[in-house]
Amino acid sequence: MLNKDGGIDEYVYAVDQQSISLADALWLCSSIFSKHKSKKDNKKIFLFTNNDEPHSKFSNKQKQAEKRIGDLQDGNVSIFLFPIEEAFDTSKVYQELLMSNEYGSILSGSMTADELLSKICRKGQKKRPVANLVFNVDSNTKFGVKLYNLIRPAPTPKRMQLDKRTNEIVKSVTTKFNAETAETLLPSELMKSTIVSGEKVRLDKNDLTSLKSKFAVGFTLLGFKPIEKLKFHLYLSPASFIYPDEDLVKGSRVLFGVLMDRCQVRGFAPLCILKCTAATKPRIVALLPNAEQDPEQPSVFGFHVIYLPFLNDVRKFNYGDLVGSTLVLKDERKYVPEVWRADRGQIDAAVAIVKKLSSKTSYTPAQFEDPALHTKWKTLEGLALGREDVESVDDLALPDCDCIDRRLGQRSTIFNDLVFPLGYQSRNFQASILTPRDPQHEATVEDAARNGWLDKMKVDILKGYLSNQGVHGVSKMKKAECIQNIKLHLNLK
Repeated sequence: MLNKDGGIDEYVYAVDQQSISLADALWLCSSIFSKHKSKKDNKKIFLFTNNDEPHSKFSNKQKQAEKRIGDLQDGNVSIFLFPIEEAFDTSKVYQELLMSNEYGSILSGSMTADELLSKICRKGQKKRPVANLVFNVDSNTKFGVKLYNLIRPAPTPKRMQLDKRTNEIVKSVTTKFNAETAETLLPSELMKSTIVSGEKVRLDKNDLTSLKSKFAVGFTLLGFKPIEKLKFHLYLSPASFIYPDEDLVKGSRVLFGVLMDRCQVRGFAPLCILKCTAATKPRIVALLPNAEQDPEQPSVFGFHVIYLPFLNDVRKFNYGDLVGSTLVLKDERKYVPEVWRADRGQIDAAVAIVKKLSSKTSYTPAQFEDPALHTKWKTLEGLALGREDVESVDDLALPDCDCIDRRLGQRSTIFNDLVFPLGYQSRNFQASILTPRDPQHEATVEDAARNGWLDKMKVDILKGYLSNQGVHGVSKMKKAECIQNIKLHLNLK
């Protein structure tokens, strides 16, 4: 076991291969973990081996290893298998053994030493399910599932308030009082209310409980719908994932597998009501069977939970209010709004830009790191190590403007000429930039530039001067950029 200094505290070895027992090795790891009582540590076991069958199936050692892995699972211990040989067959023993350990995984044998070191030293995220729920097919048939969030924003370190004098953590205490009498109120003296038609309706604790208990906690099957009938634009939030929970209801894996197989074969998606806890409101969800197959990873067995909106969640969209319209006389009797639409030339110009800038590869989150999160960690690292300068972080989400200009060529100019002809003025354009030429203002700006007090003038005046001189991109310039462009225009240093 590695200590804090990078050395090895304890190790054991076997005299011959026949005496090796995976259960004994896992028991040794469990005993080492038991010596460290900290609850905040991430407990991980990295198993390096070139033996894909340490013992035969259905043997006593196999049963002992299964029991030991179950005990480690209860202790939130992650087990990672690193096969050494290329011909390592995980399906013989280890795939079935590690299936019950949801915190670990089987690593790729082609990983380099740097990739493996990065995997070991990175900040770990505990892979725990959001909830263990019951899937109600009808009043008599049910099975257990685990709900897991595949996408979750990476949190930044929490900020804590400290006492400036003693540097101790400040504990905040909230006290509620009556605004009229200034009398302190106890939690039992508080009630909640909601406003309906201008009147306050009081709701006590029993009323709130009865409102939340109308739906059963878990999944309740409503019916089935063809997958091609699901509309992509009704996607409401990042999807979750469910897989069978044999510990909650015995036989869940069999029922879950039958349901998933029939849905895949016939192309149907179950529609359900989902209620994660007693306090949350019910949601309508569609379950899509997982069809992705990665040859390097074992097949994922489960449904993707797609959240769908209710009627009140869908907002009405008026295309005419967004792009504008013109009143046109219809049937020589009344004026009706006619929405502005692009002609064929404008559409072709936009299609040419989209085709030229389309990426040939699909989006993968591994290509983009969160710059704000990494900047915060680099800042904390610099403070901890006493560095004067903080290491900069490259924002990979910023566009490469030079590459875009090279790809587009004259296509962007053609599009602008077709959509925004000469003399076109947007109704949202800043009025301060569209001011007419004022010779007195221009003379004042030029005198200020030669005398060196441009920084005392307002930004609107500087932008108006640059706009009248034909400089592009004035609306996005800051004051320092305006001053620099004015000096360049007047050939001043």
